[in-house]
Amino acid sequence: MKLSLIIPVYNVEKYLDECINSIVSQVIPDMEVILVDDGSKDNSRKICDDYVEKYNYIKVIHKENGGVSTARNVGISVAQGEYIFFLDSDDILAPNILNKIQEDIKSNFDLYSYQIQKIDENGNMIVDSCIKRTMREGMYQKINFVREYEKQYNGYLPWSTQNVYKKKILIENNLLYPVGIIIAEDMDFFMNLIKYVSTVGFYYDNIICCRVNRVGSAMTTMSPIGVENIMEITSKHFYEKECMVHELFANAYTANIWKIALIDDEETRQKLSQKLDMKIINSSTTIRYFILKMIFVLLGKEKTVEWIRKRQQKKTADERR
Repeated sequence: MKLSLIIPVYNVEKYLDECINSIVSQVIPDMEVILVDDGSKDNSRKICDDYVEKYNYIKVIHKENGGVSTARNVGISVAQGEYIFFLDSDDILAPNILNKIQEDIKSNFDLYSYQIQKIDENGNMIVDSCIKRTMREGMYQKINFVREYEKQYNGYLPWSTQNVYKKKILIENNLLYPVGIIIAEDMDFFMNLIKYVSTVGFYYDNIICCRVNRVGSAMTTMSPIGVENIMEITSKHFYEKECMVHELFANAYTANIWKIALIDDEETRQKLSQKLDMKIINSSTTIRYFILKMIFVLLGKEKTVEWIRKRQQKKTADERR
């Protein structure tokens, strides 16, 4: 079998039919779809079962709730395809992309990276003008790929749902998603994976239509735990000897300070402020971060975070007037 598509499912009855139908409408031979129901409490479980009865290439695994990382890990463990990729259950597979992937994987690269079309909760396209398109399409060695990608996308790395992975690399190196992490698990997985990758295929074709700012999603309900997750993961990879882009993780870590400042609980805010690693912050780039570093020198960690908080509150108040 060539392709396995893994879809974690949790309480998404509103979107699940649209998600699965976007696959059914273009499914290719030699492919399987694995639905991992992560203990849904709504009608998602039944929807999964209904599709399994209708299509022999769709499988479902029902499990206790453990989060998206555990669901993806279960999917990896049962996947039969030579290549696997992921689709979130509130997103939509881009039209005609399966035929494109089928042709691309004939080149037998270790990893394939595509684009994402952002949509709002109602499925309307969101224009993203941030893509500079300085990268050429085609094959890259991993070091060049990471450096060029980070440069083109302003410090971002590919999301899990942007990539098609050679399963052999995941299995042989026991590469799994970190359990207990609610934000930035994609980043951790990607940086662990890239150590074992040699060749990467890069393309501007959209692989999914990604629903952003959905009420209830982890990305729109950032918690203190999520903020701490980002600090832990970015600092972990910053200090790795084989890290190829230290500035990327320094900038991601420093950007997180604004999220710390927005935490309402003062005790939690102070605790996270005290944990800030100034070596990482001082390694961050851009003029904005240079000014911030000077303020840290003048005020110290906690007072700098409180200064940012007051500025954010004033900005919000001004916008409401």
